[in-house]
Amino acid sequence: MARLVPLAYAFLLTSLCPTVRAAKIFWASEPVAPGEMALLYGGDLGGVQSITTWPLEDGEPKEPRGGFPDAPAATVSVPVSQSSSASIKVPIPAAFQTGIFAVDAGGDKLLLNLPKPEWSQPERLLPGLEENEAAPGSRIDVFGRNFVLDVEEPKRALVLLRESATGKAIRLAPDTVERYRLSVRLPEDLAAGNYEIWVHNGHGGEWGWGGGAKLVVKAAESWPSTVYDVREFGAKGDGLTDDSAALRKALAAAEKGGGGIVYLPAGTYAVRESFFLPPKTLLEGDGKDFTWLQWPQNAPHAPSDFLPAVLYGGGRYSIEGLSLVVRNARRVLLDLSVVADRLLPVELAEEEIPAAFLKKAAAVPWETRDLFLREVRIDYLPFAGAPSREPERDPQWALGRWGLGAGRTRSFPSFGRRPQRGNFRLRVPRDAPPAARPAQRTDRRQRLFESDGRFFSDGSGRTLRRFPG
Repeated sequence: MARLVPLAYAFLLTSLCPTVRAAKIFWASEPVAPGEMALLYGGDLGGVQSITTWPLEDGEPKEPRGGFPDAPAATVSVPVSQSSSASIKVPIPAAFQTGIFAVDAGGDKLLLNLPKPEWSQPERLLPGLEENEAAPGSRIDVFGRNFVLDVEEPKRALVLLRESATGKAIRLAPDTVERYRLSVRLPEDLAAGNYEIWVHNGHGGEWGWGGGAKLVVKAAESWPSTVYDVREFGAKGDGLTDDSAALRKALAAAEKGGGGIVYLPAGTYAVRESFFLPPKTLLEGDGKDFTWLQWPQNAPHAPSDFLPAVLYGGGRYSIEGLSLVVRNARRVLLDLSVVADRLLPVELAEEEIPAAFLKKAAAVPWETRDLFLREVRIDYLPFAGAPSREPERDPQWALGRWGLGAGRTRSFPSFGRRPQRGNFRLRVPRDAPPAARPAQRTDRRQRLFESDGRFFSDGSGRTLRRFPG
C-alpha cells in the first residue's frame, strides 16, 4: 500500500502538468529579403520567444546533401515580434546579404529561401503525357518558389535531375528563370525512368539545393499521321458551297483509320451540321487567318434553329490552325465525358447529343484527357444583331444566361468535371495569342503537333488551374 501512494502522487502531477510539445513549422512566407518580416506558420509556436538565424555561405553547389548545416560560431538571436500557437512573425536582420537563411525556432529548423520545385509539365504538351511527365529532348516548365532571389542574377540558377533508381545526377542549365517558374530542356538521350528535380538559386553552396518534385520521362503517345484532305472528299472552301458532307466523310475516314490529320487548306468552308472529332484526330488548317470553318450566320427565327453544339468529341483530339465562326448553336464544343460524369443529366442527353454521337458516349471515360486547341480563333456570335422591342420573345432568350443554359436555369459545362471560370462552354480566349509556327511548312506527316499552344483538359487538376484568361 505504501508503494502505491508515490505512484498515485506522480500520476496526479502528470495529469495536472500538461506535456510541453515541441514547436513545429509547416510553412514560411518566401522569398524573404534582409530587413523584411518572415511569417512562420505551424503548431505549438506560442512558447517561442526568439529564433536563432544565420546566413549560409555562397560556395560551390556540388551535389545535394541531406541534414541541416551546423550553426557557425556567430549567430543572431532575433526576438519574435508577434506570436500565437499557430504562427510567429520575426524580422530578418537587415545586415544579412541576399541569400538562404538558416532558422532555429524552438528546436524546429528550416532554411528560408531554399528553392522549392513543386511540379512540372512539358512546355509543349503531347498526347499521353500528364503533369510531371515529359519526353526526352522536350523543354519543361518547373513551377515552385525561390528559383531567383536577386532578379539581377537569374543566370546563377541550376537544375539537377537525379535518377530515382540509381541516384545518378545530371546537371542542366535552365533556359529561362523567374521567381516561381523556370524552363529547361531535357537531353535528347535522357533515359526513360523516374527522376527527382532539384533546383539551386546560386546561394547556400552545397546546402542550397531544393528538391523533391517528381518527373517521369517517357515517350509521348504516337497518333496516326495519315492526312485526309477535305478537298479530296469534295470540299470547295469557297464560302458558298455546303462542305458539310465532305468534312463528315473526311472525319469518318480518319475514324476508320484509327485517327489522323483532317486537313483544311486555306479557304472558307461553309457547313451546316454538327461533327464528331474521332480519337487521335487532328483537325488542322493553314492558320487561323487563312482557314475558316463557318456555320450559317443568318438570324434565327426560333429556338429550334440552334444546334445543341457544332463539335463533339470524346477526348484525344486536337483543333489547330483555324478559325471557327458559330452563331446558331448553344455550344461550340461538347465533350461526351459530360455523359459519363453525369454533368449532363440522362434525361437531357438525348436532346443535347445526336443519336449517332450518343452511341459513342458509352466508350468515353468520365475523365477526358488529351484535348488540344492551338492557334484557334472562335467567334461565338449567338447574340449578333440588336434585340427586338420584346427581347423575351427573341429566339436567343431561350438560351439562358450567357447563351449557355440550353433554355433551362441550370447550365452544363462542356468539358466534364470541375468547370473553370464559371459555366462557359467556350474554353479559349476570344483572341488567344498565336502559337509559334515555322517560317516554312515541313512535311505534314512529321508535324502532328508542332506549334506551341495551351492544353485544355478536364483530366488533370493543375492543367485546369493554369487555364489562360
